[in-house]
Amino acid sequence: MKTIIRALLRSLAALSVVILLTVITANAQHYFAIWYDADVEKEWVGEDIYIVNENATLTVLGFEHIPPTERAGARVDIMVNIHGDAELPWHYDGNNYRLQYYQDGKWYVVGHPLAVPAVGANWMPAGDTVMRYRIPLTVLQQSGTFRLYVYPLGFCDVPGLNDTDGC
Repeated sequence: MKTIIRALLRSLAALSVVILLTVITANAQHYFAIWYDADVEKEWVGEDIYIVNENATLTVLGFEHIPPTERAGARVDIMVNIHGDAELPWHYDGNNYRLQYYQDGKWYVVGHPLAVPAVGANWMPAGDTVMRYRIPLTVLQQSGTFRLYVYPLGFCDVPGLNDTDGC
């Protein structure tokens, strides 16, 4: 009888671990240091901050790994080509981009700017401009669906580092 009870307790313990791991892996929130519903920013600002400029096309060109330093962990620059069919309004205050992750029919902000350069508003000429957007490396090591929003230009799909070759 004791053997049966021990076997049942071991089975229950193993089942509990499996259930716990399933719940944790089903919710990607546990993998990211930043996690909030992208729609919440509309409430904070009082308007839709996710403006899309019809004259802009954003395309990820690749990634550049930035090694860790004494002050920061490993990071990655997402290199994005911004193509403008016309001159584009451009405001870069260091807080103009968000990395978002898709889960259960919603987008969540999982990455913010890591540095705030002292640059104000200006105009981006028509044609192509390559910009870099720095994110902690651990964020893009999670598999899944990412997109980058650059204010006030629009969105582009970003492959996770595990979903690309050579990154």
